[in-house]
Amino acid sequence: MANSPASSPLPQRSRFPLRRLPQLDGLRGFTATYVVFHNWAGSSDTLPFWLQKGLLSFGQEAVMVFFLLSGFVMYWSSIDRPKQTFYQFFVRRFRRIYFPFVSAMVLVFAIAVAQKGVVSVVQHPKFFSSLLGNLAMTQEISTLKPGTWSEPFLGNLPFWTLTYEWWLYFLFFPIYRFFLQHPWRIPAITLFSLVNFLIYTQIPNLISLVCTYLILWWSGVELAIQIRRDKLSWTSLSPILMAIALMATLTFAPVLNTDTIRLGFYPFVIFRHFTVVLIFLGLGKLWYQHRPKIVDTILRPFAIVSPISYALYLFHYPILVMWNPKIFTNSLWVIIPIKFILLIGLSYLVEVYLQRRVNRILR
Repeated sequence: MANSPASSPLPQRSRFPLRRLPQLDGLRGFTATYVVFHNWAGSSDTLPFWLQKGLLSFGQEAVMVFFLLSGFVMYWSSIDRPKQTFYQFFVRRFRRIYFPFVSAMVLVFAIAVAQKGVVSVVQHPKFFSSLLGNLAMTQEISTLKPGTWSEPFLGNLPFWTLTYEWWLYFLFFPIYRFFLQHPWRIPAITLFSLVNFLIYTQIPNLISLVCTYLILWWSGVELAIQIRRDKLSWTSLSPILMAIALMATLTFAPVLNTDTIRLGFYPFVIFRHFTVVLIFLGLGKLWYQHRPKIVDTILRPFAIVSPISYALYLFHYPILVMWNPKIFTNSLWVIIPIKFILLIGLSYLVEVYLQRRVNRILR
């Protein structure tokens, strides 16, 4: 058992540097850019159909790339901190997640107040419950999945993913610290997600919904483990592939009981997420094996976006979709560049310039 593909996850010699993976920086930047244009295109009535409903219609798939990258980077950044305490882990995650997040909440509040007035915004019946729910990381989009607790704050829809990221980080820590070297970790995590999915189908609730996604998020960790060991193969990847395939099969069962299948709504959307992650894992293996230069060539320019990718994700929806500036012209050729310049500038200010100062304060 000690030599099974799922065991011995501690890092060994690798041709990849410990700290930075340029390919992941490019992929993160590309994915963030895609999500920005996906949501912007969804609100536009001027783009051609083939672009809006074709090339830019895979926002859910792009978010699953973020989930995989999150698990991957979480492992990659933890292997050089073998004695990290929970307090240290919490502080790093808190300052990384919450400072840009709260900044985005302030931004969307300012936009809402500018357009509706502060009294109208604050007196909304769900304003304070949504505010507290988002600060507690319990936001989801109720029209897409049942059993949710609070909506993304003031309609900034991309906030929904942070609920999963935040709580899955804290499921990662005990698994990484105490169970990472056990050969049964993948079956155990799969069973945990499966049981929670079954509970969710009977009693829709946010806790079970988030826990359902643990094995999906963890697949990024498994990918990082094998790449770090420089032993990624179909054999070493087979346990996590089978786990995701099993979850994809089971999450399809509720789809069979629905009268109308809507691709972005429950129950199909959960099946969609697991299926696309299964595909991405396979593509990741093929990329690692063959390393086609065209992929690196395409991704390389997007590495420049990587340092502000998180802020771009948080800020793009209120600036590009929700904000209707009252300026001297109605020309889209003027308004759209102004919006993008503001988006990029604000993202750099928060995630690069101010985040460094926050990191020095919160230790």
